[in-house]
Amino acid sequence: MTRPAQVLVELILAIAVVGALAGISTTAFAEIGANITLNNYRLQAVHLAEEGTEALRHLRDNNWENLVNASYPAYPQINGGNWQLTTGSETIDIFTRQITVTDVNRDSSGNINPSGSADQNSKKFTVTVSWNWRGLSRSEIKEIILTRRLNNQNWQETTLTDFNDGGYNNTAGQTGSSDGEVVLASAGGGGGPPIDWGNRLSATATAATTLFDDPNKTLDFRFSVENNISIVNRIYVYVQENTAQHSSYFIYGLQSDNNGKPSGNWLNSSAYGNIYGDQIIVGWNALSLNSGAALTAGQVYHLIFARQTGPSNSNRYISFKAMTPLSQTAVYSGNDDLNRAILACANCSHSQMGNWPSQTWSDQNQTPIFLLDGSATGNPIFAEGNPYYQISDINICFGSMTVKQEKFVYYGPAQSIVKIGVIAKRATPGREPEADLVLTIANLADTQVLATASIAKNQVGDNYAYYEADASGAATLQVGQTYLLKFTSLAGVPMNGYYIPALDTVTGTTNDAQYQGRTFRGAEAIARIVGIGIPGPVTDMPYRDFPFWLKASSAGGGSTYQSSGDYISSILSLAAPAGGNRLDLEIDQPDNTDLRLQFDSSPDGLSWTGFVGPDGTITSYFSATGGVVPLNRNRGQYFRYKAFLTTNNPSVTPALEKLILNYSD
Repeated sequence: MTRPAQVLVELILAIAVVGALAGISTTAFAEIGANITLNNYRLQAVHLAEEGTEALRHLRDNNWENLVNASYPAYPQINGGNWQLTTGSETIDIFTRQITVTDVNRDSSGNINPSGSADQNSKKFTVTVSWNWRGLSRSEIKEIILTRRLNNQNWQETTLTDFNDGGYNNTAGQTGSSDGEVVLASAGGGGGPPIDWGNRLSATATAATTLFDDPNKTLDFRFSVENNISIVNRIYVYVQENTAQHSSYFIYGLQSDNNGKPSGNWLNSSAYGNIYGDQIIVGWNALSLNSGAALTAGQVYHLIFARQTGPSNSNRYISFKAMTPLSQTAVYSGNDDLNRAILACANCSHSQMGNWPSQTWSDQNQTPIFLLDGSATGNPIFAEGNPYYQISDINICFGSMTVKQEKFVYYGPAQSIVKIGVIAKRATPGREPEADLVLTIANLADTQVLATASIAKNQVGDNYAYYEADASGAATLQVGQTYLLKFTSLAGVPMNGYYIPALDTVTGTTNDAQYQGRTFRGAEAIARIVGIGIPGPVTDMPYRDFPFWLKASSAGGGSTYQSSGDYISSILSLAAPAGGNRLDLEIDQPDNTDLRLQFDSSPDGLSWTGFVGPDGTITSYFSATGGVVPLNRNRGQYFRYKAFLTTNNPSVTPALEKLILNYSD
């Protein structure tokens, strides 16, 4: 090859090599540039995700409720200088950002555990920022668990003074091994703590139940039976409103219990009846069952009302009358019925009765008004229920020239009166009564005063509440004796006195004896209004009762305890709404005894959500180990708890020694 030819070949090869290297460099530089761009996008996505988590922290600190109750997915926005959540997702340049939320489950020790129960005080939030790059979906995800446990505080009850601010029901406070404690009351034999006695009906107003304007709605009057009832052929209920027409067909009847809920099966398969809407009257309704049913003492039953057919129409409905708040007292005996309540289900159609035990039934915090007719035929014999359908304010003052009294016959072992309790309020809101409210126990036969208690005028508030005072004197109640409880005050004019609630079965002009038979201790429980003058006119009102409580203790002998009782605490009043976090308990629980608790909350101290346990339902309870207090039910500005004590050995009692509720803003 000649020299020029060789040079030409080398030049061609050199040009080819340089060209190849130039192509490779262009691809590499392009890829490097793309990676830089992708990394910039990732940094922007990370920034947007972190901004989302900071917005969530800001929202948590400002208002936990708004954060957890927002609709998700959502995205954060600045509004008026503050973060807020808007439903949906947002687009920022090439990015899409959204936030989702899930529950955080914890075990009984408070540790995160997928198999545990949902912690209503914590939520897991996921901020996702996504974008498309070269045909592929990319995303940056930030997860954060937020808890409302800010500004933690404790409510502690452990001294006898703490517990004595609450209400004892077959329970009592006493000095324990370390300080105060709540135990079961004495059942006789002496030496034990005082017991509660009286009609103890704490309802102070009436209200309508939930409206039956939808075939999916079902109402339940839950109750326990004190004595065996051989047959129930009819039920009596009081209807408050009725705009239903013939096209609405209702079904009612009796069912057994399934863990606090109706079983979904009629007793005897046919202990039910039907009625058209236009056949229902406002007032008492006597409703016959297709076949009678026997009820067993100590068992829980459900009186059911459902809409079998008819269109959903908010203008066509019925509602029943109920008393409020809930009073869990068996009317005739004055004994406890801790199962008594009104429950409502919004997704319990008659056609799906078999699913009722698995549905959600909400406690209405109302006292059912109903009667069960235990007669085979003829005039009714009311074997169970509550006939009080009207509550009136009765004025207590010297200027009214009358003395209000409750007459009762005492049943039980001989007891010495320790305290007297009553429900009362000021006659004029904002005005302190002119004189104390005086409660006096006297013999009916000779009017001899046995005990007197005075409730200080500066203690009574504007709204109905329970008050009690120590009783002076050494009065002892005797079995079968008739006594008068007098309510008096030296307040000169009605506006400077007090009101106490009167529970009525019928109006004063009717005096229907069939309803009086189920008032406290039957017809022998009579509210009397007696003229102050001597002699003065006496007006018996057999349809009326005044709520009252007597705390008494027996003397001498060995002590035994009540088989069951409960204790409702004083009310924890906070400056602002808060939620419960954690409950810790110290309990002495001997063998064959049990002690459980539930919590209740209210936004205003008047409207209570109902006592619930750790899973937020009326059928669950806190045990000796305490646990997480559910936020979804126990959220409010006012809190209280209820302790349930039982024993199968009358010589021993469980004891609540200390309670610590951790709560936060």
